[in-house]
Amino acid sequence: MLDREELRQGGWTWWGGRRWLKFSLVVAMGFAGSTVVWELAAPSWAGDHIGLSTGACLLYLLTDLIWVAVLNVVYGIVWVSEKLVSPSRVDRYRPRAYSVVVAIGAASWPAWLASVVAAAWLRRR
Repeated sequence: MLDREELRQGGWTWWGGRRWLKFSLVVAMGFAGSTVVWELAAPSWAGDHIGLSTGACLLYLLTDLIWVAVLNVVYGIVWVSEKLVSPSRVDRYRPRAYSVVVAIGAASWPAWLASVVAAAWLRRR
């Protein structure tokens, strides 16, 4: 059970620190891996390919930082939504919500690229 101080802080001691860092790293690694796969394996008709040159990698890094920032807003929304859960259920809510938000963060960029390829494939038909 949670103590009063933990409930008063809104759970930031649980959501912050290593869990937040792990979430951000999962999102960044998902973005980086998907970008490499996009450049090396996606068909040329699927969209613009700028390669993996130094300038392109810097552009991808900037885009990655923006993507991580956007998904950290989603992470914050999940943390704030904890206030809607009754205090007796917070212990079960946190691990489940954290697992879901990490899975969404990891799959967000690959899903985006998959939708781009699917849209390009439909345009080709």
